[in-house]
Amino acid sequence: MSFVPAKVVFTKRLSESFYTTVFELLEPLPREPCPPQFVNVWIPRVDEIPLSIAWFEKGRIEVFYRVVGEGTSALSQLPIGAVVGIRGPIGRCLDLEALGDRVLGIAGGTGIAPLMFLAKIVRSRGKEFDVVWGVRRGSELGEALELVKKRFNNVIVATEDGSYGYKGTVLEPLKLIDLYRYSAIVIAGPKAMERAVCVELKRRGVDGIAILEAMVKCGMGICGSCTLKPLPLLLCVDGPAFRCSEVLPHLESAGS
Repeated sequence: MSFVPAKVVFTKRLSESFYTTVFELLEPLPREPCPPQFVNVWIPRVDEIPLSIAWFEKGRIEVFYRVVGEGTSALSQLPIGAVVGIRGPIGRCLDLEALGDRVLGIAGGTGIAPLMFLAKIVRSRGKEFDVVWGVRRGSELGEALELVKKRFNNVIVATEDGSYGYKGTVLEPLKLIDLYRYSAIVIAGPKAMERAVCVELKRRGVDGIAILEAMVKCGMGICGSCTLKPLPLLLCVDGPAFRCSEVLPHLESAGS
């Protein structure tokens, strides 16, 4: 899978933690992305990093991320017009019809990114998509919250420091939600958060869909870098979305 050149349209720091960068493709991708597929972004002379697609429209890809290493740090500082390589889309598409008419998303941190892309498609079909979004501190929200509010029907926020919305993790507002009002529940975020939510859903007799993350290198199922141990599954070709019941052994073995 080769790289497609793309240039930076703009990068914006939305809060103390979150950034968004929009790329314009200089050549078409092999196929149009569909949620929850992702791309690998190659920053010349720095690194290649997997990033969820937060938005795709008319040859432009938006990514929503937190600076956590050399790659994302370099990405956040690229000037307008800088050229990167885009490899993808990687992964399998969700069956959108099977999601039904009312979807609940549960996101932790940058896990909101693939849910934004999914919500775009779901809502374009006249269906509803609500979301519970958890972050560590209210100061992380900033303009990111305004962006999220534009992309979902309803947004419930939980902050671990209690400075905005519900105090605690996403499990706090989740306790008050009638899950049977929703035709599907989709989860994305850190492994510990996904594990906790999947366990809570199982306790309440519901099976959710978890969008997982892993370090993806080849993107073709050859190198094995994204194996979801102890399961014989590869994120890049089998995922990134799986039923909670299918991947709970992986989530439970991943630690916190």
